Amino acid sequence: MDGWPLLDIGCGRGIVVEHLRRRGIDCIGCEMAAAPVPDHLRSIVFNRTDFADLPIDQRRKIRGALLCDVIEHVPDPVEFLRRARRALPMLEAVLVTVPARQELWSEWDQHYGHLRRYDLPRLRATLTAGGFKPLCVGYFFHTLYLPALLLRGGKLRSTSVRAPSLPWLHAIVGAAFQAEEKMLPSVLPGTSAIITASVG
Repeated sequence: MDGWPLLDIGCGRGIVVEHLRRRGIDCIGCEMAAAPVPDHLRSIVFNRTDFADLPIDQRRKIRGALLCDVIEHVPDPVEFLRRARRALPMLEAVLVTVPARQELWSEWDQHYGHLRRYDLPRLRATLTAGGFKPLCVGYFFHTLYLPALLLRGGKLRSTSVRAPSLPWLHAIVGAAFQAEEKMLPSVLPGTSAIITASVG
């Protein structure tokens, strides 16, 4: 999707949009909730906005869509994906991330309004039924799988999500996850899953 006009659907306050634009990637975002969008992103991140309600001229420019931790909140993800195809007439590909592995279900999922977690076959089937052709699919955050499995039934797992207070530690953890992805097979269970798919 490099160089494509992208739409980040369910972008929250626009963190991914800002990250991609800093790297020269044309990306805008929309969010149904009243997310606290920073002033400097308000011209490219639209809160309280359904992607289908963006101006048609804007929607016709979009060739790639990001759905980062979105479809697990949607009652009918297949229809949601079909609706995205209809609303974005030039769409060629999507990238989707989801929480993975139903055995990891916990109060954390309930707190954040998840309706399901995905394994790889279910994720492929959902994208296929939504009118997309799966290209690449796998798990990530492999090293978090066992701790999440052990803590899923207790009250030790925090439901708060905060920005890191120690940026250097955040950078180290990020580098560790990047190394993990290079060394471990994508079929090894992780706490999240990712799929890329083209329009079928």
